[in-house]
Amino acid sequence: EKKNIIVPVTREELVIEKVVFEGDTQNKTESSTETIRIPLREERVKVTKEPVILEDVQIHRNRHDEKKHIEEILRREQLSIKNRGNVKIRYKDGKVH
Repeated sequence: EKKNIIVPVTREELVIEKVVFEGDTQNKTESSTETIRIPLREERVKVTKEPVILEDVQIHRNRHDEKKHIEEILRREQLSIKNRGNVKIRYKDGKVH
């Protein structure tokens, strides 16, 4: 994402002005003034992005095996077949009776 922002920065410099006076009069002219600027300190803008860990999350899965004692009445059904006449019964294992 492109952003346009204004950031204040400071710069310090040492300024030396040398003024030459002509004769006994203290008249100065543009040609008799010399300026020297020496940079001392400046702030530079640097935009960076770095990851920072704020929290650590751990997830665990615990398995608990237990045995419970229950009591229940179970019902059982039994098939009762009565044959009349000449009937052939074929079982799953292929046997015929």
